[in-house]
Amino acid sequence: MSTMHTLSLPYPDDLLITSGKSPQALEKELTFLLAVKLFELRRFSLGKAAAFCNMGKLQFMFELGRLEIPVINLDDDQIADELSRVGWATLFCPPFITAKGGQTIKLFAHPT
Repeated sequence: MSTMHTLSLPYPDDLLITSGKSPQALEKELTFLLAVKLFELRRFSLGKAAAFCNMGKLQFMFELGRLEIPVINLDDDQIADELSRVGWATLFCPPFITAKGGQTIKLFAHPT
């Protein structure tokens, strides 16, 4: 098990007032937001990010969805690798996907 360190962050009363939250609720929210950002930057896995802010994985995934943050954050090449690695994917997936910007990506050779 790894050692946990403590980080103390000063914040102004204004933040507490504008949030309308108790100091404990605000600190919980800030811890959650830090976990989210570290997850987005791929410094934390989903499980580690959830544990960091004392949430279960399912709750953390729900909160990511509420913030419109992808739970699975793969680039186009990683998606293609994952789908081609799993043989049954050809039964359920089209041989092409359209990426952001309209670029068509061939995932795997579809048998004809």
